[in-house]
Amino acid sequence: MKMIKYKIWLSKFVSRIPYIPVYIVLLLDLFVISFIAFFISIFFQTIDNSYLSNGNYLFWSTFIVFSLGIFMSWKKTYRGIVRFTDVFEVINFVNVFLLSISLFLLFHISSSLLDLGISVPLSYVLLVHIGAFVNVILYRLLIKEVFSKMRSVKKRTENVLIFGAGQTGMFVFQLLKRQINSPYNIIGFFDDDKRKTSKRIFGVKISAGDTLLEEHLKENQIVEVILAARNISNKRKKELFDLCYKYNVKISLLPSFKQMDLNKMELRDLRSIKLEELLGRDPIELNQSHLNESFDGKVVLVTGAGGSIGSELCRQISNYPIKKIILLDSAESALYDINQELLRKNLSIYIEPVLADVRNKRQIHQIFSKYKPNYVFHAAAYKHVPLMETFPKLAIETNVIGSRILADCALEFGAEKFILISTDKAVNPTNVMGATKRMAELYIQSKFHAENDPRATQFITTRFGNVLGSNGSVIPLFMKQIESGGPVTVTHQSIERFFMTIPEACRLVMEAGSMGKGGEIYVFDMGEPVKIYDLAEKMIRLTGKTPNQDISIEITGLRSGEKLYEELVGSYEEFKPTHHPKIHIVQSYPADFSAISQTVAQLEEGIGEDKDEDYLIYLIKNTMPEFVSSYSRFSVLDK
Repeated sequence: MKMIKYKIWLSKFVSRIPYIPVYIVLLLDLFVISFIAFFISIFFQTIDNSYLSNGNYLFWSTFIVFSLGIFMSWKKTYRGIVRFTDVFEVINFVNVFLLSISLFLLFHISSSLLDLGISVPLSYVLLVHIGAFVNVILYRLLIKEVFSKMRSVKKRTENVLIFGAGQTGMFVFQLLKRQINSPYNIIGFFDDDKRKTSKRIFGVKISAGDTLLEEHLKENQIVEVILAARNISNKRKKELFDLCYKYNVKISLLPSFKQMDLNKMELRDLRSIKLEELLGRDPIELNQSHLNESFDGKVVLVTGAGGSIGSELCRQISNYPIKKIILLDSAESALYDINQELLRKNLSIYIEPVLADVRNKRQIHQIFSKYKPNYVFHAAAYKHVPLMETFPKLAIETNVIGSRILADCALEFGAEKFILISTDKAVNPTNVMGATKRMAELYIQSKFHAENDPRATQFITTRFGNVLGSNGSVIPLFMKQIESGGPVTVTHQSIERFFMTIPEACRLVMEAGSMGKGGEIYVFDMGEPVKIYDLAEKMIRLTGKTPNQDISIEITGLRSGEKLYEELVGSYEEFKPTHHPKIHIVQSYPADFSAISQTVAQLEEGIGEDKDEDYLIYLIKNTMPEFVSSYSRFSVLDK
């Protein structure tokens, strides 16, 4: 017991020993080199007194020390922490000594060619360099070993695997080994490159193949897998996460390689895998030349510019050669934030923030009259399902009437394109929010077909599912619940949703907008639907906790208007591909514009006359038979 206490005390004492200043390290290295040079010179004079005179010895010794000092200063060999000397520092010293030897060799050749009469004792120079190199490295390794022994205390170790047997994996290995009282026991390296199989890094074996990886996870009690492979796809990250998830193994990654300086990397730079990386989708390729051509010199209006989708649209659109971007939103703080963000980018475009409400016909008319936008991206909407069940009039005013006002103004003032941001909840809607978005789809689609004028505004609809991280979505909610210690609330164990990232959705919106000719409904490839319960479990595990042990998951029951699964295409619609693999067209018979327009007018009149909510919802259901309410007070209207 006393011995253990002594070792613990010694370990703590060693950890508190300060690092010596870098100039002391350099002086120490030069002292070792000087001593070796002196010792070897005595040896040479002993065996051949005529070979080097004392004067020549002082000259060449001084020259060697000076040469190595210059190169060590240039290569900053003194910057490394002596007690943590690693292979990269040894390589740095190899470079220094090779440079110095090359300098003497060059001097010898020049002296011979120019007949300077100066004879460089190459054997002496070479022997001094070799002896100095060996001793500089040996004293460093000796110090490293002494410190390692003094601070070693028997402790609980964690078995770790490093995925990626390249340069980055080597850095991670050294990083883990450098930690004082490091709890990490590196079991092995894994890599997707099977050519590296059975080779070793620092004596640690490299393996390949998910079957063997699974065996290691199962048999070696692996606690953590660190991804240290460059250019690893999100799909591969998801595969590895699922494998680690199966055995309750934590998975960590390095920061973005664009932002990372390996030489300055620390253990705290390791991060957990991000939720969007678990979607397993590779980056979307856009037709940049076509987008540049489409946006060139255009005036672009984005409604809902301060929202999750609207703000990201503004960020991406501002990277193209547009003339002006109009940021429209009714929320002043959100509008201010996106305006300031774009201004900080020092763009060569004109940015105009406009505080306005899409429900205000006079305001919107004035805005179109003043700016005459070429492209309109309509992202402003009320989107929260339970809230809109409680406040259906606001949903109708914004999502239906607001969309009609914007569409009418776009046509009146000659906008080239009008792109509506819709939702998968508009397909066979079971709630007010989805039904109002479907009404907006029907209005702009039927309006385009009713105009029957190729010069008229091209009305285009884009439809997609949930986006990760949007305001009020399930992801931020789960994060807050996890941070507060739980429970995490899920409405139903079988409920599932489509997900994509906000940047991904916005890129597809722009691509669809540029390819559309009018009247289309574009649906995005959302991948496979995700079970919300599984999502909650994964989010808990991403924080290093265990679901239903550290943090519980509670089933609360479906909310008003909510359904178990979403659809991207209705039974009344036909699904067709486009030239872009991530974008599809939904085709259906266009609605009768006069009937849709009449319903919208009745809704506006009903709101103006303060008609009751049941009457307004009945009007929508009468126009849209597929609107069947779920767990809602409006379900009685379906009978």
